[in-house]
Amino acid sequence: MICYLGLFLNLHLLWWSLAGPQGKKEFTTMDTIDDQNPGYNTDLEDDQEVVVALADNVPTPAEYAALLQRMNQRYAVVSRNGRTFVLDERDLTYLTFEDFKKLRNRNKLPVAETQTGARGKQTKTSSMPVGSWWLNHSDRRQYDRVVFDPSGSPVPDDTYNLWRGFAVEPRSGACHGFINHLLQNICQGDKRLTTWVVAWLAQLVQQPATKLGTALVLRGGKGTGKGFFVNAVGKLLGRHYVYVTQQRHLTGHFNAPL
Repeated sequence: MICYLGLFLNLHLLWWSLAGPQGKKEFTTMDTIDDQNPGYNTDLEDDQEVVVALADNVPTPAEYAALLQRMNQRYAVVSRNGRTFVLDERDLTYLTFEDFKKLRNRNKLPVAETQTGARGKQTKTSSMPVGSWWLNHSDRRQYDRVVFDPSGSPVPDDTYNLWRGFAVEPRSGACHGFINHLLQNICQGDKRLTTWVVAWLAQLVQQPATKLGTALVLRGGKGTGKGFFVNAVGKLLGRHYVYVTQQRHLTGHFNAPL
């Protein structure tokens, strides 16, 4: 079985090669890895509860604004490859407008309409599907471009950056157990190769915008620790990491994780 360590899966195919030592690089260590999610705020996930709460009465302007804010926290209209989609930030999926309306138009939002007739002004209450309401709103969140830029530099206001940072906070300390696993199991006792791999990982953390030009390929029997090594590194990358065990999942036509 081949385990591919795909560290930057943003439409970049990395060449499978393992170069020699590239000179000394400084590297930092951390003694624990904590699960964190720096991206989508799960506290705002269930915006449908807000819609249900507003279903019986015409919302006040403040309630409309609160619902819009919640919708904007999760969704954004983006331009991608010449087409327009709704980006669901919860799981980074792209929805067509029709699919988005099928998903969100189940809930209706009371809307007050003022009409002027022979009897003067009259206010009538109708309902509007929530998905259509958000799509037609002038203050919906929207971006003209989608990029993947881990450099840390600010992007223009009209650009959506897929990079959400690393999934852990750095801590000073030592990670002797992990390094020993890397030395004994992954690199089979080769100290020179271990130093190269640690430097390779350090550059990934210290210079995430630099394309490394190489990738690690791990071959070995089941239970030798390949998955442990890969998943430990993957936890650093959070949502920017995916674990695959088949080459076709990376280089084939159906490579949705990319």
